[in-house]
Amino acid sequence: MPRTNTKNLPALAPLERELKGGETHSYRVALNSNQFLHAIVEQKDIDLSTAIYGPDGKQLTDSDSPNERWGSEPILWVASVAGEYRVDVRSGNSKAPAGRYEIKIIALREATKIDRDHVAAQLAFDEGQRLRKQQTAAAKLAAIEKFESALPLFKAAGDNYREALTLQLIGIAHYPLNEIRSALDYFNRARVLAVAIGDPRLEAGIETWTGGMLDILGDIDKALAHFQRALALARAGGWRLAEGNSLASIGKIYTDVADWQKALEFHNQALPLFRALGHKRNEAITLLNIGVAYFSIGEDQKALEYLQQSIPLLREVGDKDTEALALLNIGRIHRRLGAYEKARAFYSQVQTIQREIGDRLLEGEILDEIGITYSAEGQNEKAVEFHRQSVQIQHAVGNLRREALALNNLGDDYNLLNQPDKALEQFTTALSTFRATRAFAARMVLIGSPRGIRLERTHGSHLNASARD
Repeated sequence: MPRTNTKNLPALAPLERELKGGETHSYRVALNSNQFLHAIVEQKDIDLSTAIYGPDGKQLTDSDSPNERWGSEPILWVASVAGEYRVDVRSGNSKAPAGRYEIKIIALREATKIDRDHVAAQLAFDEGQRLRKQQTAAAKLAAIEKFESALPLFKAAGDNYREALTLQLIGIAHYPLNEIRSALDYFNRARVLAVAIGDPRLEAGIETWTGGMLDILGDIDKALAHFQRALALARAGGWRLAEGNSLASIGKIYTDVADWQKALEFHNQALPLFRALGHKRNEAITLLNIGVAYFSIGEDQKALEYLQQSIPLLREVGDKDTEALALLNIGRIHRRLGAYEKARAFYSQVQTIQREIGDRLLEGEILDEIGITYSAEGQNEKAVEFHRQSVQIQHAVGNLRREALALNNLGDDYNLLNQPDKALEQFTTALSTFRATRAFAARMVLIGSPRGIRLERTHGSHLNASARD
């Protein structure tokens, strides 16, 4: 491997510079054997990563934190051999507008055990990040293990910022595994630490995640309070991405309680923010949520327009989970229009994605929708089979709202099969479950269900102010 040529590079030193999208700035630093280097790169309106290369040219680190265009990226290493090391500061997005960064040297000294553990924590954090971005459940579990190993080491080193980021990432990794209460616990711990270190930007992102978990668990009032706190922090700081995420999440809450006009109001505020920032994933999720709202007020063509806009963006960014939800909702529109085979073709695409990513929430969702389709065709016994499976899955993962919807649909099936006692049992259980989730608007619709009024399932995806896939 060729040795690193650092002769003409500037020395790593405290400075502030502009960096354009797609550019890399390189620096040299001479380290003695067992010397500890700790520096940080403060991002200022540009998303950066850092890398360290040894004297032999081998890449030693690759650090990219889930903090978007603000916050710090680390430069952490203990030299195993003396020599000239290279440090890269780079923007991976050639389309990103120019921003600035500031290098701060925190320590340059003989390494202690705590210092070596600090470096080990960052290496575990970086590996956890790479694993977390993979789609499989096994990779998410492996990421959690890496993050957990880093936590006490960051704490011992007094690196409270990276400790808070690690807690947040453990929560984020638990979420797609449908371990919602575990995720909430880590977000709560991360939020406390963000407040303690006085980082309102980090706090805003964690508030959004916390609200999202509470919404899934059915505590809508608390979820809304966290989203509103995130919005206030974002607007006070002038952080447009966090503002858009908060607006979209509040829109999701209004979707959950069937206030579609309010939902559209907040999503339509969020959409231009995401487009202006070039944040395609969040733009796509917002298009999906707008489509859901239009579907819910009976404007199927508008709904289809927005949902179809979301799919190429989701495929571009590789967000299969949300792509599946968009396809599910397109299938629902075709089902409502009576095009049952076309609907099932979209459901089949969803099931293919679900099997690949292992999302049990999505599995329960699609089973419920297939049951609704069979019911619409008059095949109520088949519908019962699918709705029962959906109820079991939603109960197992603790999604009370979706469990109640599936119970409601199961009650409709029994009602249509002239089994009123079984129908009443399902409706009664669904009603008590809705009450537990505080989903008052949905509960009011449920009261009419024995007459065949069906609760349409809606889905929104929470947006996160600091998590980047």
